[in-house]
Amino acid sequence: MGTAMLDMYAKCGSMNAKCGSMINSYKVFEGMKNPGLISCNAVVAGFVRNGLFEEGLVLFNQFRKFGLVPTVRNIIWKIAQID
Repeated sequence: MGTAMLDMYAKCGSMNAKCGSMINSYKVFEGMKNPGLISCNAVVAGFVRNGLFEEGLVLFNQFRKFGLVPTVRNIIWKIAQID
């Protein structure tokens, strides 16, 4: 449920061209007790989808340090889902 919510906020941010929804998306992510790889992929893809490339890269590298390795293939796939 949390992943769907953060993905929804990220998609709203891309439609409105505002970072406000991406901030909400990241807050949902931070509130997750044990985010998994799918959530990590979704939040990184959300930042990239909204043009926040540096933030997405920083998160990607942080996840790798903690052993959560978002896959570039999945992130690109998520970005490609932009309507």
